[in-house]
Amino acid sequence: MCKFAVLGWCVARGRVRVRARARVRARVRARARARARVRARVRARARVRARVRVRVSLALTLTRCIEWLQAWLLVADDIMDESQTRRGQPCWYKCKGVGHIAINDAVTIEALVFKILKRHFAQDACYLQLVRRSK
Repeated sequence: MCKFAVLGWCVARGRVRVRARARVRARVRARARARARVRARVRARARVRARVRVRVSLALTLTRCIEWLQAWLLVADDIMDESQTRRGQPCWYKCKGVGHIAINDAVTIEALVFKILKRHFAQDACYLQLVRRSK
């Protein structure tokens, strides 16, 4: 083999190595970009899950408030109607030591509901709809 042929082969072989290294670097960069995209998707899903958790928590808070409102109305209704029992149990105001102090309990329950609504929903647009009394 002549020295130019050997030299040409070495030069070509060097180019092949350079090109192979460039391909490897390109693959490494592509994998890094793919990992970055996956991390971004994971972070986005985590943000969505956090928002959903907050909304679920608010929904549960609202259901608790509805239950307390119902309790307030039942206590007040029992006092006004002078009922003796509620669902087979003595009414709250008929329990020993309670009497007409149950009126204070009913008002306290009502105040508690509106305080909870304000604490959890004051920044939401729906707050006024929640606390507005129907006419």
